[in-house]
Amino acid sequence: MKEADFINRNKEKWAQFSQLTDAQASSPKVLSKQYIELTEDLSHAQTYFEKRSVRVYLNDLAKKVYTSLHKQKADNFRKFLDVWRISLPLEIYRSRKNLMFSLVIFLIWGTIGFVTTQMYPDYAKTFLSSDYVGETVENIAKGDPLAIYESQDRLTMFIEITTNNIRVSFLMFILGITFTFGTHYLMMTNGIMVGVFQGFFVTKGLGIATFLGIWIHGAFEISSIVIAGAAGFAMGNAWLFPGSFSRFEALQIGAKRGVKIVLSIVPFLITAGWLESYATANYQDFPNWSKWAIILVSFGIILFYFVIYPILIARKYPEKLKEEYLPSIRKKKNPVLFKLRNSGQIVSDSLRVYANNIGHIMKINSLTTVPLLISCVLLQYTFNPQLFQYFHGYDWYDLMLGFSGFGFNHWVDLPISIVFMLAMSNLFLTCFYQLVTNKDLSYFRYFIK
Repeated sequence: MKEADFINRNKEKWAQFSQLTDAQASSPKVLSKQYIELTEDLSHAQTYFEKRSVRVYLNDLAKKVYTSLHKQKADNFRKFLDVWRISLPLEIYRSRKNLMFSLVIFLIWGTIGFVTTQMYPDYAKTFLSSDYVGETVENIAKGDPLAIYESQDRLTMFIEITTNNIRVSFLMFILGITFTFGTHYLMMTNGIMVGVFQGFFVTKGLGIATFLGIWIHGAFEISSIVIAGAAGFAMGNAWLFPGSFSRFEALQIGAKRGVKIVLSIVPFLITAGWLESYATANYQDFPNWSKWAIILVSFGIILFYFVIYPILIARKYPEKLKEEYLPSIRKKKNPVLFKLRNSGQIVSDSLRVYANNIGHIMKINSLTTVPLLISCVLLQYTFNPQLFQYFHGYDWYDLMLGFSGFGFNHWVDLPISIVFMLAMSNLFLTCFYQLVTNKDLSYFRYFIK
């Protein structure tokens, strides 16, 4: 093929590709196809037109695309840093009243637990359980009041503690949707528990000694619980007091704000889990000054990032502080399907698809998923009634294993597990079905297909 023919055949494609400056605005399939075609054309030019200008042109175009793609990666990293540097502090500042309210509520319940334990020392057995108190009393007699932290493998302890702390924090946020009642309840139980726990050691004359052990990790852990409560109150108060928004729009605003806040505490929860597993467990080996240093530095970090720094950022970016989410909320059309997105856009667009189609999703699931889950319970009740003799209300894991059939303690668990997996698959498929462009295809046919 002559050079002129090669250029005439491909010049329109090259011109279109050279105008592609924003990689995120294009379908990843189209972008991938065009880039492959460009590299093939460049390979052809290098083979047959090595000393011609077309090779130089295609080589420069390929460099441009390569540079653009890598610049996009750098921009994404910069955006990630900006989330922690600007976006999250602004959300925390917007929710400063919820944060203060959460702290006050926690301190009130903690004080109640502490004072009650001082007045009635046996209250610790009621709230913390007799077994735990009895074991702790034995450890005190041995001269190691916090020996319970040394009773497990460090890595296993770290994973379990961190997972549990993250679960409690997210649950505290999610329960804000119950008009904040669920968040209030968890704040109450956690506040009283901390007060009773610390008060119990005070009654044994070990207040300062155990304070220096417990709060090595407690500074981050308890502070994170208070902040998670603020996230739950932010969502619940938006739901309760929508202002000029519709209640559903206000809930979306509060939920988005709460998600950002609760995500900001994840690194602190991980750090708290590590400190509890590796530092608190060996607290007697540390000199007192180092314990005080860890506690004060931990509280200082929390105070700076969640109080002082948000104020500084709010003053520096007053225009960003006034930004609202309303324009994106009121768009009812689904996002473009085939488009490159960063992580934040994936979450945002997924929630928008779900919000725009929630009525249809609930309708299909009420006719499909719900009957399947009810059938799992009925099968267990019919063929494995002993499962219902145990109370699993306090243990969601055992409860889920029992009714989903994954405990595999009875022959009926196998068919139940199959039905449960079918129900869960159906739950996700109802969401995917909303993305189908051809709505002439019924959900049943889509499920079979």
